[in-house]
Amino acid sequence: MTDYGTPVEYLPDLDCYETTIDPAETRPVKGAISLVETVQEAEDLDLPPLYDVIDCDALDTLFIGGERRALVDRIELAYETEGFELEIDYTNGAATMRLYPDAASSLTTN
Repeated sequence: MTDYGTPVEYLPDLDCYETTIDPAETRPVKGAISLVETVQEAEDLDLPPLYDVIDCDALDTLFIGGERRALVDRIELAYETEGFELEIDYTNGAATMRLYPDAASSLTTN
């Protein structure tokens, strides 16, 4: 498994895995990759499905902007792929990412 320095923990009450990053220090896409790798328990992540759903450059730019700072105060995103749902909530300078293995989300997206 790739170590991006983003600790991932399992939240049994929500049946999801979670990590929180500071986008000024860790690229958001690396946090997403850490989550997917942890859930899949893979040493080598098959990235094409992730890239089919997430434009990684756009994700990073959205959270860190051109000068490595967020462009807005709050961002909420949700992506679904291969039976997983990935939710990202950016607020107060931190991005909390949750991956639900069965696409069972606790948040409703518009």
